[in-house]
Amino acid sequence: MTGPTGTRMRLRAADALGLAGAFPKSWLNLCAASALSLALPACGSVTTVMGLPKAEFDRVFVAAIDVSSAEHCGADVDAGLIRSNLIAAQTQRGLPPGQVESSGLAFDKTRNEYKRRISSQASFCSTDYKPELSHIAAYEKGAFPDVP
Repeated sequence: MTGPTGTRMRLRAADALGLAGAFPKSWLNLCAASALSLALPACGSVTTVMGLPKAEFDRVFVAAIDVSSAEHCGADVDAGLIRSNLIAAQTQRGLPPGQVESSGLAFDKTRNEYKRRISSQASFCSTDYKPELSHIAAYEKGAFPDVP
């Protein structure tokens, strides 16, 4: 999230778990919603995902992937606090109440789906993407930067 390296690592992790599918990498965050059982016939024509503007969904998606990875690898993560901070941040950004609620649901669905997918991968923590703990610390303080 702080630069292209973090994004590349997320893309690599999503590729390893089949979240990217056959979609081009530049559309991964948008098309990742298909992992959440959404059918997206043409990714380029979609401007909202799960009732959220694409940029807001990307922010939620990345935070959920980071939290799920950190939890799986044994990091001390307060997912409830992060979810609560995410809702507060979305409210401060001026999202309407329905989109704020959708942010929480998207966080929960993404976190749970990713956790389910990585749970059977014993080597995930040693060979695959590991979130930077500075990202988790930022989320716990309520900072959810834009996704590059």
